[in-house]
Formats: sequence, structure tokens, C-alpha cells
Amino acid sequence: MAKMKTSSYLVAAAIGLALMAGCASGQGGAIPDSSATSLDWEGVYRGVVPCADCEGIATTITLRKDGSYNLATEYQGRNAAAFNRQGKFTWDPSGGVIAIDGPRDRPNRYLVGEGYLLQLDMEGKRISGPLADHYRLAKLPTPSPPETPALTGTTWRLVELFGAPVALLAGPQNPFIVLDEAGHRIEGYGGCNRFTGAYELKNGGRIAFSGIATSLRACPDMETESGLFKVLEMTDNYAIAGPQLSLHKARMAPLARFEVAPPP
Repeated sequence: MAKMKTSSYLVAAAIGLALMAGCASGQGGAIPDSSATSLDWEGVYRGVVPCADCEGIATTITLRKDGSYNLATEYQGRNAAAFNRQGKFTWDPSGGVIAIDGPRDRPNRYLVGEGYLLQLDMEGKRISGPLADHYRLAKLPTPSPPETPALTGTTWRLVELFGAPVALLAGPQNPFIVLDEAGHRIEGYGGCNRFTGAYELKNGGRIAFSGIATSLRACPDMETESGLFKVLEMTDNYAIAGPQLSLHKARMAPLARFEVAPPP
């Protein structure tokens, strides 16, 4: 009886080890990583691939997360003949190769590696020979998003007033505002007069201007300046989107828009 129990234990252990081995070999386990799942493949790839009857084909491919692509090619030395194509691409079952849709009379499959695409031949195989490395397209660095300018310490040039664009001059004499963080002061130029005042920031992007004092010059056209002073009187909140600052009253359309002034 004891021998039968021992045999049963041995059989159960053997089955358990077999199941563990099956899991370790990938049977019933997690799907292994692939280029599609483990690489940061979205972006722009560029290179010059060999050409049978020209100096080379300058090739730029843009791959996007939604499965779309853009392919730009320029045949060098052939009157700079350029072509642009866009569409969808799909991954092969291994997750390592993409195929772009479109004409089938030219290579349309690429091996996806860390920081590069490798153009494959018409049968989807690696190209061999002395020119093999020339079929590699390098991924371009992803540009950093532009920094959001600070509300304070930035020279904001007026570009729109009550929904109408403001005509800008070639020189620096355009209406602008600058907010000083240390003294909670605003200073600027309305198109005719310099002005100063105070501002107060509150939670939720709220802002209020007060005590606006100006110089006393008289100019032929003071409509823009008068409108700017009216805006500062009405404003109770602001927003910064990219390089633009907008001043609002409640949830109304922007009373005025400003952009970062170019350096003098």
C-alpha cells in the first residue's frame, strides 16, 4: 500500500514538472515581446537607398501609432523626381516586420529594429551583398515640445483685440505688456503711451488688473490703445496655449490675444 502511494506521488510530481516545463517554453505563457510591443517605433525614418538607374533614392518614412504612414521618395540625379504616398501598414505575425499598402511592384516590407528600419527585398528577405547596409533608414530624433512661456517676465505682443487682428509694425513699437512677478506690476505700451499698473493672481487662472496709469501723449490713432486699456479693465482670467496668451472675462471669447515678442 505504501508503495502505491509513493508511486502516485511520483506520477503527480512528474506531471507537475511537465506542466512547468511547458509554461517555461512559452506554451500557455505570456506572448513574447516583439518590435511592435517593446520598441518605440513611432517616428520619422530617413536614408538614401540604392537605385539601379539613379544616384540613390532619398527615402523618408513616417510611422504613426494609428497604423498610418507617409512615404516620401526622391530619385537623386534624375531631375529630382519626387513622390509622396500615404496609407496604412500592418505587422507580420512575428511583430518584427511591417508591410505598407500600395503598389506591389516595389519593395514594401521593412524590418523594424531599435532606431532603424531595414528595407527588405521583394520577397520580404534581408538584402545581402556589399550594399546591404545602404538599405537601412535611421530614425530621426524626436523634437522636444516647445517650452510653454511663463506668464511673468515675458514680453507679450498684442496680436488680436476683441476678435480682430492687430496690424503689426516691422519695428519694436507694437503694443505689448510685461508682468513683473516680484512687484506684481504690469507695464507696457499701448501704441501711443507707456503705462504701468498692478495685477493680482488668484487660483484657477484668475487675474485682475488695477491702477493703470499712462503717459499723456496724443496720437492720431488711439483706437488700439483704448481697446487694450478696456481689456485690462474687463479681464478676470487668462490662459496660455503654446506661444500665446489670451485674456478673458468669465467664459467669453478671448478679449485679447498676445504672442511672445521676438527678441529686439
